[in-house]
Amino acid sequence: MAVFVSFPRPFRAHSPARLHLLALLLLSSLLVHCIDDEARDFDDYLLEMESRGLYDPTEDPYAEDSDLPPAIEASLCSLPGNGPARTVSFENSTSVDLDIFWVDVQCTLRPYGMVAPGQRHDQPTFEGHAWRFHIAGSTRPVFEVLLDASTPNPVVIEGQQ
Repeated sequence: MAVFVSFPRPFRAHSPARLHLLALLLLSSLLVHCIDDEARDFDDYLLEMESRGLYDPTEDPYAEDSDLPPAIEASLCSLPGNGPARTVSFENSTSVDLDIFWVDVQCTLRPYGMVAPGQRHDQPTFEGHAWRFHIAGSTRPVFEVLLDASTPNPVVIEGQQ
């Protein structure tokens, strides 16, 4: 983008006002360039990075066509107090290892191990406790459950609540 500016005749070549105006023009053109870069569609950015060999969609666990279970908007926390004690089996029917977290009353994640694909994890717990599952080694939640009397046993984790 070309910018043409005409200055009045008495405007000296190296006057502070001209330098100030030139600096403002330069900064505004840089700002427009940055905004254009930020506004660029993310998919186009990924395609560009792929064409440069800097991105491989087959290795992106967050790609839409990934075999990984979709992420969820996690929101459950354990309820205050303990309900009746029970043992629950968590069955991982996804294709990835899952980290198991108990979500306490303050919504803090407490790690309780890992369950491999096709495996079960038996967990002593209480009704009113919330459990969340992340793709192993990540912060990506794929399933959560708040246990109550109607919660089936085993709880089958398919990647969606």
